[in-house]
Amino acid sequence: MSETPHLHIPGVNPNPRDPSPKEQRPPPPFEPKPRLHVLGYVTASICVAIAMSLSQGFVTANSQRIAGDLGASQTEALWLTAAYMIPRASLSLMLVKLRTQYGLRNFAILSVACFALINFATLWVDGLHSAIVVEFFAGCASAPLASVAVLYMLEIMPLPKKTTLGLPLVMTFILVGTPLAYAISPSLYHHFNFLSLRQMEFGLSLLMIALIYILPLSPMPRAPVISVMDVLTFGLLAIGFGSIVVLFFWGTTVWWTDATWLGGVAALAVTCLTAFVAIELKRERPLIDLRWLASWPILRLAAALFLMRMLLSEQTVGIPRLLNTLGYSNDQEQLLFLIVTIATISGGIVCALTFKMERMPEMHMAALAMMAVGLAMDTRVTAQYGPQQFFLSQAMLGFASTIFLPTAMANGVMSAFKRSPNYLLSFIAVFLASQSLGAVIGSGVFRSMVQLRTNLHTQLLNEQLRDGAPIVTSTMTQLKALYATTSADPTIIKAEALTALSNSVSVQANVLAYADAFRALNYLALATLACLILHYLWTKRQERLQTQTA
Repeated sequence: MSETPHLHIPGVNPNPRDPSPKEQRPPPPFEPKPRLHVLGYVTASICVAIAMSLSQGFVTANSQRIAGDLGASQTEALWLTAAYMIPRASLSLMLVKLRTQYGLRNFAILSVACFALINFATLWVDGLHSAIVVEFFAGCASAPLASVAVLYMLEIMPLPKKTTLGLPLVMTFILVGTPLAYAISPSLYHHFNFLSLRQMEFGLSLLMIALIYILPLSPMPRAPVISVMDVLTFGLLAIGFGSIVVLFFWGTTVWWTDATWLGGVAALAVTCLTAFVAIELKRERPLIDLRWLASWPILRLAAALFLMRMLLSEQTVGIPRLLNTLGYSNDQEQLLFLIVTIATISGGIVCALTFKMERMPEMHMAALAMMAVGLAMDTRVTAQYGPQQFFLSQAMLGFASTIFLPTAMANGVMSAFKRSPNYLLSFIAVFLASQSLGAVIGSGVFRSMVQLRTNLHTQLLNEQLRDGAPIVTSTMTQLKALYATTSADPTIIKAEALTALSNSVSVQANVLAYADAFRALNYLALATLACLILHYLWTKRQERLQTQTA
């Protein structure tokens, strides 16, 4: 009788006589594939990555417009983005066991088919409530796609190239979705409508189904590994992460201390996540290996990735909202985000061509330095700024992001491989979930910072108005002279001048608040860079000491 194949669940050694993760047999030798196959797998990976990232980008870039088409208010539009992000924050963590139970090929085909089905269902959306439901299921369907994109890119590359070439390429197209969505959405909306966005995604999903069906991934052992306890702990995790998404989306809208229900949401998040950790730590076969994730190298990596998401919130949240405050429409921002898209892709190409594991600290320092310079440029923003003033700074941030994130992810992948190749999917799932959650938290923190500073600057500017500062008197005189050409009534002229002055104060307070937020992010980038340089120098010193004592 043949022996049942051993299946290792990451973080678990179910049989004491089995080899530990470090003692397991190495994976089979890599067999190069024909060039046509390589091109097909790379194309499949890029299609899946772009479809997934565009799906999220379309929701971020167009939630206000979509809400208008559906007859909803701008505040209600937040539920569209929140509904999309709630499952994205947690579902990736369940994918490892889903893949093991149902097989990698079935998992990939089912993921893409569900994505196509949801995009097809969007064509019948006729109101806000149905749109929120569809966006929730769209978030569920798109959650596995990033893992599928990574797996297809790594499938056709030998181990050294997986981290130095494969990851930079696939991460580039995962990151490029948001600026690309901002760049192409206005044209699609102008010539067509909201449905054209989903029709485009539907076409991409049909192409993905064909590519994945023709190009199978390498088979992996299947086993019934999903238990009732997995469903319970995942439910706790999903509720906890979903509560965090709702908290950070609505905290700045209804304000943190003004809505009592936000406290209940926060308490629910803490309770569910605490119960999840308590149960998982005692399980023989946990959903996630929390002890490995709590190790110092992984925690340090997670902190670096979270800080990067905070820095990128300037580009994904800050600049679009600032330009809207200054009166610029999405159509006028197209060229800016097209430049960001090109810079992001260029950064990924440069990273893929130059990245080596021994160069990783230097590349991280260069990326952070570039981001610090770009953020410093944006601290000089004034009310006269337009999209063209952000071309260089945002291109630098886009370029640096695809230098830093792929190389950081490569570090985590190598850490997973050193422990056991079976940990690869676990790390990918945790990485993607942390990035989704980190983006939501970073956005919420940035918007809260801007709102606090806006209130402060509004108060200071209003005090200047009450004190009758000379500049206020001069501005009122100019405004009265301007409106005197349209009316002869002094009362109307004064009222129009006061309204214009009040609007000017509001815009100026917002601009000053965004400048403060950009400055805070600049200080964060400089502090992170300083810590990285100190760690690099300490590591080099330790290496020299070991060489001298050897």
